Amino acid sequence: RIGSILVSKMLTLSDVANYEISFKLFSIAYLLPVVVASTVYPMLLNGYKQGLDKMRPIYHRAFLGFGIYGLLSYTFVYAYADWIVPLLFGDKYAGTPMYCKEMFLSILIFPTLFLQANVLITLKLEKLDMVCNIVSLILNVGFCLIGFTFSKSLTVVNLAIFFSFIAFHAIQDVVLWRKKVSRIGEILLYYIGSAAV
Repeated sequence: RIGSILVSKMLTLSDVANYEISFKLFSIAYLLPVVVASTVYPMLLNGYKQGLDKMRPIYHRAFLGFGIYGLLSYTFVYAYADWIVPLLFGDKYAGTPMYCKEMFLSILIFPTLFLQANVLITLKLEKLDMVCNIVSLILNVGFCLIGFTFSKSLTVVNLAIFFSFIAFHAIQDVVLWRKKVSRIGEILLYYIGSAAV
């Protein structure tokens, strides 16, 4: 919600409305990964109790599912936001779909980021997960403030969120690679696939 604070303090009322509409749609999309992650977490925990080799396949299957969900959610919004937003909120917000599409870049990252946070907790790395959250928050605010020196726009806020999520995900990837949960090829494939979108 740091984004809404920055938008309300630094941008116009029109930007606030566009952000709130975009965030409402984004909130709907991120609910499913949060709910599913809460059911996957006990499976990760049980697998880890039996050994890393038992947990790893559970994580990889979940990662694939979460990644596909993020891709499908983004694709859906990219394809239909121009029609859905005016239908739900009125023609007054015909310019809002552009900002929805920008915000939904983050859904490409969020589901797997949330899953990996659960994996870090499973590995008893809660403090590291908390540090990752703090780093992501600092980067988000920093990217916004730097971006605002060039352009005071909602695009800056949306891209700051996206890039801070990428940084968070990358830190998690390095940790999971060092803990032998992920392989470098899998990590690279994820980023190459996401970039191709």
